[in-house]
Amino acid sequence: MSGFVLTIGRPDQAPPWLSRLRLEPGAGWARQALGDDVDVFTQPGPTRCAVLAGGPDLLLGDVQVDGRHQPQGLLHPAWDGPKEQALVMTRRAWGDYVHVRLPKDGRPLSIFRAPSGGLEAVTWLHDGVRLVASTFPDWFEAALPKAMAVDWRQVAGVLGNPTQHTGEVCLTDLQTISPGGLWVEGALHQVWTPAAFVERRRNRVDWAPDLLATVDQVVKPWSHARILLEISGGLDSAIVGSALAACGGEITCGLNYYGGDPQGDERPYARAVAQRLGVSLTEAPKAPQPLDMAALAVCSGDFRPALNSFDHIHDDHVAALCRALDVEVILTGQGGDNVFFQTPTPWIAADHLARASVSELADLARWQGQSIWSLYAAAWRARWDRPAPKSRPDVLTEKARGLAAQAAPHPWLCDLDQVGPAKRLQIESLANALIVHGSSRRGAAARLQHPLLAQPLLELCLAIPALDLTAGGIDRGLARRTFAHRIPKEVAQRRTKGRLSAHYGQIIAQSLPVLRPMLLEGRLVAEGLVQADRLEEWLSVDHLIWRGGYGVLVNLIMTELWVTAWERRLQLPR
Repeated sequence: MSGFVLTIGRPDQAPPWLSRLRLEPGAGWARQALGDDVDVFTQPGPTRCAVLAGGPDLLLGDVQVDGRHQPQGLLHPAWDGPKEQALVMTRRAWGDYVHVRLPKDGRPLSIFRAPSGGLEAVTWLHDGVRLVASTFPDWFEAALPKAMAVDWRQVAGVLGNPTQHTGEVCLTDLQTISPGGLWVEGALHQVWTPAAFVERRRNRVDWAPDLLATVDQVVKPWSHARILLEISGGLDSAIVGSALAACGGEITCGLNYYGGDPQGDERPYARAVAQRLGVSLTEAPKAPQPLDMAALAVCSGDFRPALNSFDHIHDDHVAALCRALDVEVILTGQGGDNVFFQTPTPWIAADHLARASVSELADLARWQGQSIWSLYAAAWRARWDRPAPKSRPDVLTEKARGLAAQAAPHPWLCDLDQVGPAKRLQIESLANALIVHGSSRRGAAARLQHPLLAQPLLELCLAIPALDLTAGGIDRGLARRTFAHRIPKEVAQRRTKGRLSAHYGQIIAQSLPVLRPMLLEGRLVAEGLVQADRLEEWLSVDHLIWRGGYGVLVNLIMTELWVTAWERRLQLPR
């Protein structure tokens, strides 16, 4: 979905920059006046951000409601307060939206961002104008606060923990409204939190019917569109495809990317899924090529580093395919590992240790290759010991570690004291998974949707105990059993997982002649956040072969490009 920029200001005191933009928005953008003092700027086209207005209420983005309500019903004059209204939104609707309640009759301006996190929401005040935006186009630079700068504390935070990329943006003088967050008169409130849906007690129920119905619910809204389905060959994309078929949707294109090594080539499984769905499969090789820094820079000027577009060859190819086939929506299985619980850990038993049967513990121990006694002891320790702090990459300086400790924590991770170890791990992984909503070329060409990260499924899978999600001592065991009748047997029973780490390692290795000067002489080193001597070791073929660390390097590359883009922008006269 393309973005929006909303401006709210007094009509008799519009600053010159706003008056100019009202007359001539940037190329490819259109202005919609919603009153004398309210304007919303959007990009027309198939990915346009929808705008629904009614009285003092605005809904921006994609809003889904259950059968008893219409989106217009969410725009009502009743007023119980901003928090209460936000809670009503979470109960009646879901999707990728931002709800704005304009100030009227003494009621304050409020901004609520949907829990799914699919549509960004950042707000700031400049020249008496309140701005709310999901993206930042170049032509809007006059609207930036004069004192705005890169927030090095938050930059250190994202370098130390990539999950922070989905928390506060790394810019001063802006306020980030987190998924499920509410802004009222400058104050931020977390109305929706994952922890609120975690069941404290384990009730032995059959979760399969609810899981089947909820997956269908979050896929169905896209069943009437022209769909490109990413068929990786894994369980999660197969489940999404099967739900789309069950809802009567038709797939315009099934797309599989495969790497050059056995771990990255899942074509046999993808072909089985495509055959089951009755769709032809487009198979595209992932041939490693050196990074094109100019191509990566295109998406690096938004509010966050564009980790979602690092593989720009893949990004460009999907975008071109969407345009050629007139695709409206891209569906992926992203997020399935997180909601269905893929990680093997003794913590699974820790959340409900007293209600875990001996056979369940034996299944978990077998899966994780340890004795039942070792697993029980590890689960017991995890239940009572505080989790150890996450280790940070050794390429970071002491200054970076100190600044990272001061960075604002992710709002989803602030109320986990009463949550068991496995569910803490799941919530942290879900916060990290929100990275897939970031800027990308394919997301500009068609609506990029990750239905397995939709609010209804998040809430259900957070409520299901990890022991039940991994039923049988199998990763995503409940999902495998629930959808076994819909997907190929070889996919449902598959225990291996495709990996493209070698592919990304080769990309970085081929790009070292460009990456070494860019990073070693870059802003992260100059600012004292990264140790140049340690980084030089990392940027060698030997290190890449024997120690890996590709994820850390991708984070450094995309953050360096983002810092460079924003510092250049902030130096321009405004």
